[in-house]
Amino acid sequence: MAVDLIERAACSSPSAPTPATKLLQSGPLARGLFLARALQKILAEKDTKRSQNTPLREACEAALEQVSEKLKASGQSADENVDADTPMPPPGDDLVMVAADKYFTPFRLACECKSAKVTRTALDCLQKMMAYGHINSHMMAEVEGFPDAMRLVDLVVETICKCFVGEATDESVQLQIIKALLTAVTSNVCDIHEGTLLRAVRTCYNIYLTSRSAVNQTTAKATLTQMINVIFRRMEDVSDDIRAFLKNNKAGATSVKDADETTTDDMATAIMTAPDTHSAAAENGATPAAQPEAAGVVDGAAVEAKTEALAVVQRVVSDIVERAINPPGSPTDEADQSDKTEPAALGRQGSERALQDPRYGHVYRKDAFLVLRSMCKLSMKDLPAKEIDAKSHELRSKILSLELQLAILQSAGDWFRQDPLFIDGIKQYLCVALSKNGVSHVPEVFELALAIFMMLLTKFKQYLKMQIEVFLKDILFSMLETSLSSFRHKWLVVVTLSKIARDKQTVIDLYLNYDCDEYLANVLERMINNLSRVAQGRASSELGASPQQESNMKVKGVECLASLMRCLDEWSRPLFATDDDSRSEADAVSESDADAADSAARAQADEALQFAERKQKKAQREAGITLFNNKPRKGIKYLIENHFLEDTDDAIAEFLHSEERLDRTAIGEYLGEGDARCIRVMHRYIDLIDFSRHPEFLSSLRFFLGSFRLPGESQKIDRLMEKFAARYYELHKAQGVFASADAAYVLAFSVIMLTTDLHSSKVKNKITKEGFLNMTRGINDNRDLPRDFVEGIFDDIAREEIKLKGKSGNQRSYGSELQNATPRVRAQLYHEERKNLEASAEEAMTKAHAGRTDSEFLTATQSEHVKPLFQTVWTSLMAGFTVPLNESNDTHVIDECLLGLRLCIHIACIFDLQLEREAFVPALAKFTNLNNFAEIRPKNVEAVRCILDVGIHEGDYLGASWKDILTCVSQLELAQLTGSSNRRRSEYLSETASQDIVVAADKIFTSSKKLDGKAVVEFVRALCEVSIEELTQHTPPRMYSLTKTVEIAYYNMERIRLEWAHIWAIMGEYFNRVGCMTNEDVAFFAVDSLRQLSIKFLEKGELANYSFQKDFLRPFEYIMSHNKSVKLRDMVVRCVANMVQSKANNIRSGWKNMFFVFSLAASDSDQNIVNLAFTTTKHIFENYFSKTNDHRASLIAASFMDAVNCLSEFACNSHFPELSMDAIRQLRLCASAVADMPELFTNPQEEAEPEPQIWVRGWFPVLFGLSRIIDRCKLDVRTRALTVMFEIMKTYGEQFLAQWWTDLFRVVFRIFDGKKLHGMTTAQERNEWMSTTCTHALRSIVDVVSQFFDTLQECVLPDLLKLLEWSILQESEQLARTGAECLHILVMSNGFNFTDASWSAICDCLKSLFTNTKPVELIEFGAEQQRRARERAEQKQRVQQKQQASEAQNSSDANGKPKGPRPSGDVGGVEQVQAVVAEGGADTKSTAEQSSSKTEAGGAPADKSAKPAKGGAALLAEAADDADATPLPKRAAQPQPNQQALFSKIIIKCVVQLELIQTVEWIVLSSTRPESEAPVKRRLHVPSLSQEGNQTALNRGRYEQEGKALAMPLDQAGEMFACLTSERLLILLGCLVESYQFAHDFNANDDLRTALWEAGFMRNRSKPNLLKQETTALSCSLRILFRLYETEDRREIWPEVEERINEMCSYTLKWYLAHVGPDTREIWLPIINLILREMLAMSDERFQEHAARHFSSVIECVTVACDSSLGVNAVFLAAFFSRCGRFKIL
Repeated sequence: MAVDLIERAACSSPSAPTPATKLLQSGPLARGLFLARALQKILAEKDTKRSQNTPLREACEAALEQVSEKLKASGQSADENVDADTPMPPPGDDLVMVAADKYFTPFRLACECKSAKVTRTALDCLQKMMAYGHINSHMMAEVEGFPDAMRLVDLVVETICKCFVGEATDESVQLQIIKALLTAVTSNVCDIHEGTLLRAVRTCYNIYLTSRSAVNQTTAKATLTQMINVIFRRMEDVSDDIRAFLKNNKAGATSVKDADETTTDDMATAIMTAPDTHSAAAENGATPAAQPEAAGVVDGAAVEAKTEALAVVQRVVSDIVERAINPPGSPTDEADQSDKTEPAALGRQGSERALQDPRYGHVYRKDAFLVLRSMCKLSMKDLPAKEIDAKSHELRSKILSLELQLAILQSAGDWFRQDPLFIDGIKQYLCVALSKNGVSHVPEVFELALAIFMMLLTKFKQYLKMQIEVFLKDILFSMLETSLSSFRHKWLVVVTLSKIARDKQTVIDLYLNYDCDEYLANVLERMINNLSRVAQGRASSELGASPQQESNMKVKGVECLASLMRCLDEWSRPLFATDDDSRSEADAVSESDADAADSAARAQADEALQFAERKQKKAQREAGITLFNNKPRKGIKYLIENHFLEDTDDAIAEFLHSEERLDRTAIGEYLGEGDARCIRVMHRYIDLIDFSRHPEFLSSLRFFLGSFRLPGESQKIDRLMEKFAARYYELHKAQGVFASADAAYVLAFSVIMLTTDLHSSKVKNKITKEGFLNMTRGINDNRDLPRDFVEGIFDDIAREEIKLKGKSGNQRSYGSELQNATPRVRAQLYHEERKNLEASAEEAMTKAHAGRTDSEFLTATQSEHVKPLFQTVWTSLMAGFTVPLNESNDTHVIDECLLGLRLCIHIACIFDLQLEREAFVPALAKFTNLNNFAEIRPKNVEAVRCILDVGIHEGDYLGASWKDILTCVSQLELAQLTGSSNRRRSEYLSETASQDIVVAADKIFTSSKKLDGKAVVEFVRALCEVSIEELTQHTPPRMYSLTKTVEIAYYNMERIRLEWAHIWAIMGEYFNRVGCMTNEDVAFFAVDSLRQLSIKFLEKGELANYSFQKDFLRPFEYIMSHNKSVKLRDMVVRCVANMVQSKANNIRSGWKNMFFVFSLAASDSDQNIVNLAFTTTKHIFENYFSKTNDHRASLIAASFMDAVNCLSEFACNSHFPELSMDAIRQLRLCASAVADMPELFTNPQEEAEPEPQIWVRGWFPVLFGLSRIIDRCKLDVRTRALTVMFEIMKTYGEQFLAQWWTDLFRVVFRIFDGKKLHGMTTAQERNEWMSTTCTHALRSIVDVVSQFFDTLQECVLPDLLKLLEWSILQESEQLARTGAECLHILVMSNGFNFTDASWSAICDCLKSLFTNTKPVELIEFGAEQQRRARERAEQKQRVQQKQQASEAQNSSDANGKPKGPRPSGDVGGVEQVQAVVAEGGADTKSTAEQSSSKTEAGGAPADKSAKPAKGGAALLAEAADDADATPLPKRAAQPQPNQQALFSKIIIKCVVQLELIQTVEWIVLSSTRPESEAPVKRRLHVPSLSQEGNQTALNRGRYEQEGKALAMPLDQAGEMFACLTSERLLILLGCLVESYQFAHDFNANDDLRTALWEAGFMRNRSKPNLLKQETTALSCSLRILFRLYETEDRREIWPEVEERINEMCSYTLKWYLAHVGPDTREIWLPIINLILREMLAMSDERFQEHAARHFSSVIECVTVACDSSLGVNAVFLAAFFSRCGRFKIL
């Protein structure tokens, strides 16, 4: 039968002559006899003649009779030979117009007949009548049995549908029904709508399900597809009318809620009541078709047969549709060419108004909606959980409905994709159906669901934002992540994800709409993470899949990731493409993605920065949620601090309710906390729960506990149950079940305990119902709860424990359970998991439809979105590509992984993602495996090609990753060199030397000239680093990268100087390091390469004021200074000397480097190096610098400082003294050159600056160079340099400015730098420096200052005084004396030119010196020695007392006898005393002697009154003699080393004090003028002491001596005396008096002096004294006072001066008389004489006053003078008394 139908269908195919052709060939007679012949054919059937078909026969005969009469009237006969299959003439034919409504009854009865032939003939005739317009939409049927008139077409369709009575219907009849219904649905003249349309669709649907014919099933399926296409195409054709209706009629249906729900749709019921085809097939011996394998393998023969059958059916259906829409011979095309109006056309025009619908706008819109809704509802039917037969009615129905839904979506037009009614219908029906079918355990259903989802994602994503998230998150990803889904399911999911990954717009849109939305899931990130797991093989490892399946899954995962990276690459391409590429791609997008462009116009502006901020904010929020899930309190605090959550209890409670990503366990922990804040939040959280919808107690408790997991602590549970009970009782108090909230609380707690008891595996003895009843007795205000109520709770809990709603936050892993699970257990687990997924997905889909309506799906347009996207998922991509690449050897997988890594690197590069780039490039480099030649594989060779491609095409963006690439290149070169010689090499190692790889590796270096400025710097840095590794980590060192470094320098020689400066900053450091390596071959190669590059650079020349030559020549300096190899240093010097000889004309800024290299060579100990360097330097000065008109002279002058430094280094070389002297001479010539050629060192454009350049460029370098020689060289060289330096200063100092002098003396003063002195290793070296260089320099400085004093007074004098003060304070006696001498010379030479400030500085300096050089250490050290002596004496006394007490105790024994000699064994205190004496030694003895002498000296003044009366002088002399006669110890102690240093310091200070006193005396009192030129003539006012008559030969000598004494010149004030103000003179006087007083006190302290002597101070002399300091200071003070006293212009201080004179003279005379002994009298006599002379030189008035004051003391002096020869003192005494006699002073 099936073969016969196929043949008949083939005969009706478009390739055979059509019935229309037959009609045209038969002529007018055939066209008029068709209806009659159809009736005749029915009557001719045997079945028609049966008795049960009498009504049919009669109806046919009556109709035939009426037709025959009409034919006779027209001259025709019904007996004509006309084929019944020939189509009847179309309406409007000239011959006859068939009244189809009048002849319908016979055909209706024929269709009801049980004869297949009769029914087939009737159906065929009805089909042709509808096809050619003889049955149209306006015909009304008046048929017996139908009380109401109805449209004929509806009655015809109903009749046709009734012909199908299930699977027993004849197959030919089924096929004819399908043709008739397809014609009815697709005809343009007999439209069917609403219920009739659904009935037609339902019938075809049932035929597909129940028919046993594969052809009929295929035809029915194709017919349904065509019907649906026609239905929705018609709706698209009237979209303008619908749009206008919706615009004008606001009450129109725009959503499912507004749709007409009164339409009856019983299709699902009809289908579900159809016979069970599976059982029928089983009866006939048919077996269900085997399901295809996981990989989708199907038997080839079956596929071929099915394909041929489908092709035939498609031709049949297409022919039917073609004839239905455009009937052959129809005058439709000729209507516009004739004046005749076709009745069918008129009917169509008149039916436009009838097609309008008051709620839908158009009936076509309603038809389409009803069909869509019906298909969705059909697909929602549940399938049995058990394994279902592929031919079962339920499964085939679901599959067909899903296929039709897919067909609807595939053919969806523009209006369908934007009609609010259909959009809402998709959300409410299709998406819900998708959520149910998306978790189906039947792979075919699941596959169709995925296909429908893809269509929705492609065409409707702008309206289904929330639904897409649900499907991806809760269905696709869950199916992929669960351990229970089958391999086929996972495979289909991965295939679907691969389709998504191939659409770049979809990929970016997903990221933009979900991953960047704060409240939605990270869809794309999760998708990529899952694909990465699949690619790594972690997705199917728990399923027990076959190795081939696992391999296929991995490959698919890698392909998906690679496709995703292609999308990202294509999407980011416009950002970095050229203008032409951008325009062409923009044109392509505008043509192919018009819809996307329209959506983008309506969407918000997707600024990349805005969405990046959203993503960052979302990441912070997710971090807070993650923190909450781990530590709830900290999570809430974090969210509040980052402003994701308001700091209120209501906000926190609402957050816990609404945020689905929170872990239910964490929520329970937070709500159960006992602090006040958590309790308040818990109360608010429970108050927000709507218990009104759950009036039953257990239902409310389940609802309450379904939103979080109870904490484990009973206290937390107690708080939660207490609040729940209170809330429940408050809402349901009216039920009267509980007397109070306490009862509800106790029962709630009991239910929790009951749940744990019944459903915990750890509880062995389960509680019984009676036990639970006993537990709850009396809790309701001492009454029991209703027994039925409590028992119902027990039964309910026993049946089902209290569970969480939806997901718990932690997905369960079944890995351990599945390893040993049976298929049955696994199926059960999967069923449970699928039910959970289905429930959660359906719930989420419902929430999505009723949830956020303002969430608009944004269409991405900007390329910058790729950057944050890639930053989010790069780790997953890394794992997804590297793991398969490492594990697999499959060529396809390797290619895909390498492509993925290549694209990842590209994305990371173009967006400057440093972290990502530095992760992917090393990963790719690792896979080259070039560090292990023996393990090289083909994939490693491909990785080499890939990384070389990266280096060629991504060079501008690689940055620091260049090192990984160049390391691979270096290893590749090593592999190529060692590949042939290595016996253990891999068989694939030779491929690394293939032509393409060699060319690519070389292209990396040759292409470096195309890199941008920043990239080439990174390239050079990486190459240098790789080269260093080659040179240091290989033995022998490899020079491949070193060679390449030189090559790229040549390649990039034409770059601009700015870029070269950055390049050479790295390359120069590189050559520095290489040139200093210990391997001389490497170092020589580096220096030679550097020389060649330098010559190239020098040949390019350099403009003025540039310094690039200095940069590229600097490595010579570094190598010269750091490489100790004599050969290499010699080579460097020769290289530089060669450049000077050959390229001197091109050298500009490089002269600095030349001189620096020579300066480094100058310090060398090798004679050849030093001579070559000095010869070249001398050559430069003689041949270039000395020539005035030579341009090289000006260039060398620009580097003049470096040249001078070079000469200084030559002079400092201690190995070659002659060369040092020659260098100093050269420096002297340089100074002459500066003076002779100042134009070389000046720039007219810079003369406006405050510091002329001639000083900085010319004079200062020369003088500074000489100072360096002074600091560093030996005595003879530095002395010569010092002489030359000051010679230059004296010779050219007139040209120097004041500021120059300041700078110069800062350099000169460095000679006296204290740090330098402290840095000297030995004291001898320091003493030599101070006594030679410092003294020489100090005298020279003073000479220079005196020579240019007018210029230097303001700028140098203060510093010079500080230097002099420093010199005087040094521990070098010679330097201190020189300093004092220089100070005297400075003042005496320039005092007349001193300013007031200068004099103040001089006085302050002297005052400071007097203070700082006072030897106070004498007092301090002596006092310490005295303290120690006292301690020793006291210790000795205590020992003696103890010894005496011990002896007294032992003086008698028990019998009263005196004690005898001390036994030898009794050591008592004797030894202790001896030890102390021995320790004290000379100190004890000295102390005793000192005490004795002190007593005698102290008693002298007291005994003076008891002795006979003597003169004052005699008494003073006696006292002095007693003091000096005090006995001293035999020898002084040897001083310790530290004491010796202190003693030396004290001696120097004492000497300096004397020098300072002498200096003050020179300044104030000394004069260089002869006495004859003195401004004031002073003389003694005394008469002649001897009469001339008394002179004899005996006394002539005395008279001559007297005359000489009186004729001695008197003191005169020095030249500087007048320059010093009285105030300053008094300051200096105070310094002298203080010095005198210190010395006087020390000299008077005999104990102190003795202690110092005993300590070893001045051990080779007598006791120390400061007698000279005392007398000199006193003498100088008196002389200054007397000069002040006699100067007329200082009258204002005469009273003070007179008072001081009287005090000092009186004290001096008394001290002389009382304390000066014979030994020191000669020292004090000049002071006494000074006083007498100055008094004698006074005026008479002053003399009388002072003589009267000091007369008695002078009288005593006479007595003292009698003890010795009078000498000059006697003369002055005589003169004094003689003059006193004149004034009668007694």
